[in-house]
Amino acid sequence: MILETRLAKSIMENEEGLNHLWILLSDDLFGYKELQLNVQLPEGVHRLPNLNGHAENESIMPDLSKGQDVLLEIYTEDAIECGERIITVSLVYSDGRKQIEMSHNIPVTFVNDEEIEAVSIDEEVVDRLKELRNTSPREILETTECVNIRQNTFVKSNKFSFLEEKYRVDY
Repeated sequence: MILETRLAKSIMENEEGLNHLWILLSDDLFGYKELQLNVQLPEGVHRLPNLNGHAENESIMPDLSKGQDVLLEIYTEDAIECGERIITVSLVYSDGRKQIEMSHNIPVTFVNDEEIEAVSIDEEVVDRLKELRNTSPREILETTECVNIRQNTFVKSNKFSFLEEKYRVDY
């Protein structure tokens, strides 16, 4: 299978709900060019940038040299109608001659808080989430571009400076 998708929770709260979508890409994709992964969420469902640190814009553009999976945090803010909705994950890539596209439809059931007790958890998704959250500071520094900005400060003398010195509280 070239594309596999899994949710951390089988059902999701319809208001202030949280879930994680794990998208696994096959090793067979390493030789392909122009890989593009698109995630279309139902109305009222939002996502944060991927937790793997892959560069992205409106679509996720994974750099396969860093890994072959993408983990997304999806959530609801305001209450949406209970029931089943579909998340669509599309993968588009080129083999040099033609463009290939495949899609997965992932059903998600939204329920009230009282009904969430019937949830089942995919432990492998949770383990992957923990692994990404526990990334060592060294790995974060190696994958993060830092920019130092030096701020020039100009000190003006003002008539309140002696009061500032006297009553200043440093935390």
